[in-house]
Amino acid sequence: MPRPNRQKTGKTRGGRRRTSFPPGKSGNPAGRPPLPTDYKQWLNDKGGPKGLQCLEAILDDPTHPRHEQCAEYVVNQWKGTPTAKSEISGPGGGPLAVRAVLTSDEKRGRQRALAEKAAVVVASRIAIGENEPGDAAD
Repeated sequence: MPRPNRQKTGKTRGGRRRTSFPPGKSGNPAGRPPLPTDYKQWLNDKGGPKGLQCLEAILDDPTHPRHEQCAEYVVNQWKGTPTAKSEISGPGGGPLAVRAVLTSDEKRGRQRALAEKAAVVVASRIAIGENEPGDAAD
C-alpha cells in the first residue's frame, strides 16, 4: 500500500529541537536565581541563631538519635565535605581490561603486519598444495 502524501510543514525531522542548546552553551546562562531579600533577612534574624541553638542542643546530648548525623554535618560545614572515593574492579573482583588506543599510524602498521602474515600463510598453503578457502575440491 503506498504511503499517503504528507504536507510539508517546514519542520525538519531529527536534528535540533527547540529545547536543545548549542554545544558549550548552558541551559541556564544566568545561573540559579538569587534568594529573595526578605527570605535572606529571615534566615539571618531567626533561622541562624535558632538553627545554631538546635544544633548545639543536639551536640550536647549524646543520647539524641541524630547526635552523630549532627556532628557529621557540623564537621562537613567546618572542614568541607570529604571527597567520595570509589574503586572499580573487573569480573570476579579482578583487574579491569584496558584497551589501548592506537594512533592511525599504529593501526596501519598492524594491518600491514597482519596482511603480511596472511600472505605467508596463503603462500605456504599453495606451496604444499592445499586448496584455498572457497575453492572447490577437485
